[in-house]
Amino acid sequence: MDGTFATHLASVDSALFVGRVAELAAAREFLGLDTSRRLLWVCGEGGIDKSALLREVGRIALSMGYTVHRLDGRQIGQNSAQLAAALEVVWSDVKPLLVIDGFDHMLPLGPHLRSDAHELVRRLEVDDDQSAQNLVRWAAGLPLALTAGAWPQ
Repeated sequence: MDGTFATHLASVDSALFVGRVAELAAAREFLGLDTSRRLLWVCGEGGIDKSALLREVGRIALSMGYTVHRLDGRQIGQNSAQLAAALEVVWSDVKPLLVIDGFDHMLPLGPHLRSDAHELVRRLEVDDDQSAQNLVRWAAGLPLALTAGAWPQ
């Protein structure tokens, strides 16, 4: 332990995390997959502690050799430049895990991201132009929807 307050808070957070056995088993299985494309979507009503689950998944990922990147949608808001900079860092890692908490606060980014949607689809290795156009139209340019739609069959 490095003795920082953040380390202490993370330790307490981990010690107080209980339950979610099935969700954590699914996350471990997901993180163990040998694939370059991944999307793990955690959703639910407010107040059910999705954020705590995401933090625990991040700790598991760290123990499995991932570099964990955390974004808070409340801080990103409508700042597409900040999101693009964060994604560039994530894409440069060998074994990244991007954890986005508060994604609902980022939804206003949609129109700003549509111009970057084709580049993201290309990076997701959707090579057929018609399929790429259909995916961008279906996803309305939203990065998580594009990633989900590009998931290999």
